[in-house]
Amino acid sequence: MKLYESDQQIADCIDAETGEIIDFERLNTLTMERDAKIENIALAYKNYLAEADALKAEKDAFAEREERARNRASWLKGYLAQALEGQKFTTPRVAIGFRKSQAVVVSCDPSILPADLQKIKPPEADKTAIKAAIKAGREIPGCCIEERLNISIK
Repeated sequence: MKLYESDQQIADCIDAETGEIIDFERLNTLTMERDAKIENIALAYKNYLAEADALKAEKDAFAEREERARNRASWLKGYLAQALEGQKFTTPRVAIGFRKSQAVVVSCDPSILPADLQKIKPPEADKTAIKAAIKAGREIPGCCIEERLNISIK
C-alpha cells in the first residue's frame, strides 16, 4: 500500500459527518503502517543524501588529483620551453614546436577606455539589501518577502 492510499484508508475509518471513529483497531494499525512508511521514506532520503555526499567527496578528490596532474604538466611544459628557447625538437615519439601569437595587454583603468571598447555587466538585485529595506518598512515595487516552509530531515 502506498502512502497516499494509507491516508485515504485512515479517512475511511472516521465518520465524516460526526467525526466518530468507526474502526479503532484498523485505524491504529493503519496509523502505525503510515508512520513506518514515513520513517522508511525519510531513511531512504538520508541514505541518498549520504551517497550523494560520498560521491561528491570522491569527485572532489578526483578534481584535486586532476588539478595536480595539470599543474605538473604545465610546469613541465614551461621547463621544456625554457630549455629549448624556441628551437624545434623531434624524435620518433615526440615533436615539439613553437608558433608565434599575439595578445592584447591592457595596463590602464578600463573605465577610461571608449564605451565601445568596454564590457559592461547588467545590474543584479542585491537581495540582502532588499530584504533589509522591506523589513525596515520601505516599499519596493516588484519585490516582497515570501514566507516559505522548508523540510528538515535529520
